[in-house]
Amino acid sequence: MVYCGKPSDACQPCRTKRRKCDRKRPCCTQCARANVPCPGYPDPVSSYFRNETALVSQRAQEKRAPRLKSTARSQGRERRQPYITSLSTSPEDVALAYFMLSFAPTSPFHYLPGLWSGVELDRDVNLAVNGYTLASLAIGSSQPELMVLARSYYSKALARTHEALGSPQRALLDSTLLTILLLTAFEAVVFNGRASPKSWAVHVQGTTGLLTMRGKRQFQSDLGQRLFHQASMNVLAICALQRIPPPRQILNLQKDASTVLETRSGSYRLEMLVERFVALRANMKGMLATEVVREASELDKESKTLLEGKKLIQPYKVMISEDTFAKARTYKGILHEYVSQNSARAYNIFRMLRLFFNEWIYCAYQQDLRGVILNRPSTADPLHKEWDYLPTKAALQGEEMIDEILASVPYTLELLEKSSSTSARLLIWPLASVGTSELCPVSAKRFVIDRLKVLTEIHNVPQALEAATMLEEGVSIEDWLHIFHFS
Repeated sequence: MVYCGKPSDACQPCRTKRRKCDRKRPCCTQCARANVPCPGYPDPVSSYFRNETALVSQRAQEKRAPRLKSTARSQGRERRQPYITSLSTSPEDVALAYFMLSFAPTSPFHYLPGLWSGVELDRDVNLAVNGYTLASLAIGSSQPELMVLARSYYSKALARTHEALGSPQRALLDSTLLTILLLTAFEAVVFNGRASPKSWAVHVQGTTGLLTMRGKRQFQSDLGQRLFHQASMNVLAICALQRIPPPRQILNLQKDASTVLETRSGSYRLEMLVERFVALRANMKGMLATEVVREASELDKESKTLLEGKKLIQPYKVMISEDTFAKARTYKGILHEYVSQNSARAYNIFRMLRLFFNEWIYCAYQQDLRGVILNRPSTADPLHKEWDYLPTKAALQGEEMIDEILASVPYTLELLEKSSSTSARLLIWPLASVGTSELCPVSAKRFVIDRLKVLTEIHNVPQALEAATMLEEGVSIEDWLHIFHFS
């Protein structure tokens, strides 16, 4: 590939006005003085690919068709240059580079770059990676031609995966399960609308049978363990959506995994917590209020312990915004800075769980809400002493989780050096979860709607605008909100 020189790392207003940009966050000094919005700073990697591709493409066209030089240049001014052309490098090479450098680190596939050597020669995996990555690029850059190419790779990967599942030997390979997870991620990326998607749900539901077939052998390698964790979490997300208990096969495999995996690890304890979350959500209708409060309180206590443990391992900075312009981008003037996007994602998963548990405690006291049967604990019950105070306590703890989730938003939208549509998508689930919560204050809901719209403007993620619109309309979005867990 041809080196085009170091791309500018200044914000767009400073580049336009040819001003020296100090790249301060969340707003550079020049923009603050001019009282104009500072949109953040470009990703040097994506700028490198885009600029280099356009240069090579233009030179090749001029050499091949000198008579059409003026026409080609006029068309280039009218049409945005694509990320990828066959003149500079293959789509496969660019897609893989983007996946490893930008997408994987901020996605559920964050572990894959370190384990890529085990699957890099597998054709099915590469086809699925190309489809997933190019689809994300197509949406982020508003280039429909890339989406056509992405769907072509997806279709080929899907057909080859069906063949692999028909072979007893190939069906058990790590590469087959990885391809299915990538296909599921593709479905989540391209999903749009208000109906609950079905095509990716088929992939996820079929994963249960595949995990059962793979049995204990899948825990013998690091990649196998990672794939099992990701796949089983996908299954649990579907169960939460459908309000059904976790499959017995998954629970049995978890018991097998406990003999091999480090049961004290955060990922293992999180999965156990999510299993109990799904089971309580499925069985809540018809339960006594005391039973719901007791179980939700225990789960919240476990979530709090895991959250505090993560703070010791990966602490984050809490900053107070004093600048008036920057305050408009924060909730209550507070923002967090994390060690990585993955760390921010993990924190918000625990916070969302705590928000759900405290919301359930709060709602358990209300007539007919969630189908809970109202009752009071007996005087001998340990809940008796604090029973009347628990709703207030739950509301306060829930609002604390809301504040922390919203304080994490500027990190992705303003503080990240390499913010992309992939990392931005990670905000949609926690933001919409806050906006739909019974414990959400009106001011927080307004902030959520505003940030979802900003996210759409910056990263061209249509689902964010859809979620914002549904929140404004008061429409339930629970039936598709969790698809962002897959992508």
